[in-house]
Amino acid sequence: MTTSNSILFLGDVYLDRPYRIPSLDTPFVFNLEAPLTEHDKPLPDKIVLKSSGDFLKKTFDPLPTAVCLANNHIMDYGVKGFEDTINFLENNRIGYFGAGTPKNNHNNPLVLDIAGHRTALLGYCYNAYFGQVDSGFKMKYTPAPLDADRIKRDIAAIRGSCDRIIVNLHWGRLYSNYPRKAEVELARTVIDAGANVLIGHHAHTLQPVETYKNGLIAYNIGNFIFPDIDLPTHYTDRGHPTRRRIIKQRKWHNSSAGILVDVPNTACEIKYFLRCGDAVKYGRSFFHRYLHINIDNVYEKADMLSLRSSDYKKVFERILNYLDNPKIPSKEGSRQMARQLQLLWPWGKK
Repeated sequence: MTTSNSILFLGDVYLDRPYRIPSLDTPFVFNLEAPLTEHDKPLPDKIVLKSSGDFLKKTFDPLPTAVCLANNHIMDYGVKGFEDTINFLENNRIGYFGAGTPKNNHNNPLVLDIAGHRTALLGYCYNAYFGQVDSGFKMKYTPAPLDADRIKRDIAAIRGSCDRIIVNLHWGRLYSNYPRKAEVELARTVIDAGANVLIGHHAHTLQPVETYKNGLIAYNIGNFIFPDIDLPTHYTDRGHPTRRRIIKQRKWHNSSAGILVDVPNTACEIKYFLRCGDAVKYGRSFFHRYLHINIDNVYEKADMLSLRSSDYKKVFERILNYLDNPKIPSKEGSRQMARQLQLLWPWGKK
């Protein structure tokens, strides 16, 4: 049982080294975006991440109360990587949810006693992930698939025994500041089914937070810690990388939100964070304004705004990468830029 009345939900965490963070002053939960393992055999044909329990211990003191495992990277190093992660979490008394076997319902829910209130945490990962990883269905463990009927069943099964239900969804268009209409509809369905709070992550940028009926929906709360990436990727079955992925994290990647939930009163407060180099601090950037966009005002054009927001960032990313390292672009790079500009041009004229 935690003596605090509140629990703080943070965004995506991937650690390539220890980081300095501000005092959080309350139990907290985050999306653990990489297995904690030294295993060296990754899943084939995808971008793969892994981290270290030592990095987590040196970054978070105290340690998190729990972590969400429902994401598209927790299985990157297969069964061994996942089991190493579970062993670390259990040895350090960190709760977890959102990935496992069908038999244990992917470790959903994790039930915490917060100030005398039984609080259930559930996690689910977007369905397209399972199609991207052909071997995913053959593995002993997987994230819980994001399916409306599954979520409603899980909520119905615990509604009578839990005082509060908080659902984590790993979803959304990458780098977009707007949810799609289907995501708005699903999020509201989850609240209608009995959840008190919905926490979204995966987009690696911020999206709106809204109060819906008696619940709160945070569509995407961004990266709490996610460093620049320069990694070999898309390994063959024999363990040989065929590509390299380089991503420089920009201001929109490094601005995040925390959702502080007062459990007895089901009241929520937004905390604002910025990552600067090796440190995370409290603070706001231009991109935090997207947290406060009224979803109802943009709902009818949400799909267009979602796509446009993502495409704009891809173009800006190419421009900023060129300014960081000026060079004549390859023919393929030039063609990709031309295609993106053509897609954006009609919106630019409007």
